[in-house]
Amino acid sequence: MEEDSQGEHLAPMSHQRTQRGCSVFRAVNVIENRVAACKVMALTPSMTDKQRKSIDKEIRIHAALKHDNILEFLNAVVVESKHSHLYFPGIYMLMELAGGGDLFDKIGQQVVAEI
Repeated sequence: MEEDSQGEHLAPMSHQRTQRGCSVFRAVNVIENRVAACKVMALTPSMTDKQRKSIDKEIRIHAALKHDNILEFLNAVVVESKHSHLYFPGIYMLMELAGGGDLFDKIGQQVVAEI
């Protein structure tokens, strides 16, 4: 687990799912005693403008959604490749952490049990 100067930690989540260069981590702000899910989407030279616009759209839509059944969007930060000597280049989305695992894994288990 890594710590930065503000007491924040990122640790891989046990139910991490990787797709299209995305990973999800459990982020901890030790000073404020807050926990969140941190979705990291890698910025690579092969990323197209269309992919980047799709991610920007996902952030705007998620930030606009406010409902009890939708995880709360907290913040997003872009780390460009020019800062790769300090941080991993990517788009970092902080969202409310939902304990208990991945919803799609739970749905899949329920479907299999019904068959």
